[in-house]
Amino acid sequence: MPKIIKDILDAKTDVNIKYNPAEEITINSVNDKTSLGKDGISIKNNSGYAVDLNELYNQPLNLKRVSGKPQILIVHTHGSESYNPTDRNTDINNNVVRIGNEMEKIFNKNNIGVIHSEKMHDIPKFNNAYGNTLITINDILNKNPQINIVLDIHRDAMIKDDGIPYKVVTDINGQKASQIMFVVGTNKGGLTHNNWKENLKFAMHCQKEVNKISKNLARPINLRSERFNQHTTNGSLIIEIGTNGNTLNESIISAKLTAQAICEVIKKL
Repeated sequence: MPKIIKDILDAKTDVNIKYNPAEEITINSVNDKTSLGKDGISIKNNSGYAVDLNELYNQPLNLKRVSGKPQILIVHTHGSESYNPTDRNTDINNNVVRIGNEMEKIFNKNNIGVIHSEKMHDIPKFNNAYGNTLITINDILNKNPQINIVLDIHRDAMIKDDGIPYKVVTDINGQKASQIMFVVGTNKGGLTHNNWKENLKFAMHCQKEVNKISKNLARPINLRSERFNQHTTNGSLIIEIGTNGNTLNESIISAKLTAQAICEVIKKL
């Protein structure tokens, strides 16, 4: 195991919190029946488009390594999303903004420049959160045109019929870590987004690196019809870190590991 991965797993942040009940599940992304599936690259295609994944994966990424300046922008459309035992929290130390901060540390440790907007675009109103985020993205990209990766960090929600949430977990060296999911938008919904396949290629390469760290740390990539502001760069992704059933600690571990996997993709550019 690489030292940087071991250090992430050893840096425990346990806290004395009484958690609400949650049912643990693991959603498999590894399918040994296909060449891509063996690397953990699988797609839940809700876009309405037919995509030749093998052809797309074998194309080079339309991204370049940036040195000396920020390459990554981290934003939070739904910044108040939080973890068990609360669904929403405006304390940035206990919601997905904290997750973004932990990822930022990993990018900095790998000498990859990053700007992290801690603005919660769903506060004070949830409506038009994506429109609010687009204003932030465009403002930062106008000032930093070399940025070619935008990561919108979220927390998913999965609830059983009886109201008990699911927590999506995988075991890594005896530790429970939240599963993560890359979400890729398209232009199927009618909004201009000509570069969505570039985002999907990037997600596929990130998914492969994540699964090198741990099998089934990533759920299948979710390909959607909505745009999600991903028209702004060729490396724009939503990343769902855990669900409302997961704990903050489980999600911090996964966020750090996911950031390290993204670093490995960038280093190969």
